[in-house]
Amino acid sequence: MRQTSFIVLIFVLAALGMTACAKSPYTGRSQFMMVTESQERDLGEDATQQVKQREQIIGAGPQLERITRVGRRIAEAASRPDMQWEFVLVDNDEVLNAFALPGGKVFVYTGLLAVATTDAELATVMAHEVAHVLARHGAERMSTEMLISLGAQAGAAAIHISDPFISSVFSQAYGMGISVGVALPFSRQMEAESDYIGLILMAKAGYDPEAALAFWKKMAQEKDGAEPPVWLSSHPTSGDRIEDIERSLPAVKALYWKKGILSE
Repeated sequence: MRQTSFIVLIFVLAALGMTACAKSPYTGRSQFMMVTESQERDLGEDATQQVKQREQIIGAGPQLERITRVGRRIAEAASRPDMQWEFVLVDNDEVLNAFALPGGKVFVYTGLLAVATTDAELATVMAHEVAHVLARHGAERMSTEMLISLGAQAGAAAIHISDPFISSVFSQAYGMGISVGVALPFSRQMEAESDYIGLILMAKAGYDPEAALAFWKKMAQEKDGAEPPVWLSSHPTSGDRIEDIERSLPAVKALYWKKGILSE
């Protein structure tokens, strides 16, 4: 009886996880959402303030002007005037990173600017992060984690775990299985999707999407092979990312060179 209940539970959770409440822009991928856009933006605003308090923020200067100029051009191409777009420069030359928070807050580390030496290469970064916002990847990730948490609680209840030691073992095993088998592949999928949407946004903004290939090849050289195995990573490997972009570029470039700007 317990085994049957557990199988039914897993089936229900799987079915629920496959239920789509939204679709990702440009790709049409089905998305499971348990977070509203209003909630997502409130969380993004709170997180933005926390990051600004924690990091050293650059408030003026040519580097900030550069990321703002390129970022606004990408944001305009995104056609979401309801977003409160903001481009923030973090003073840290050792970090080659950028990230976006729900609602349109994009953070770029100064270390990344040493790699993105042209505006088109910087547009690769900005478009990738704007794509995360457009596709609501933050809300989608939160929704998935909420579902996973519910699954762990319901699973433990279904098999009547009461012993603290056994319960701990179950939680660890469940967490590892979900992370490697679900969460990490899902995260890699969202990163690849943002790469693709980013190419389109670059082209719509008038930047040559070919620059994305040059930028990610530079990033691969910076990493110098120091990457975790793909199955333990939240991001695609540099090689996989470059191959995906190479496959996507011909179609994007055809429209880019034909029109100078893409339309949805």
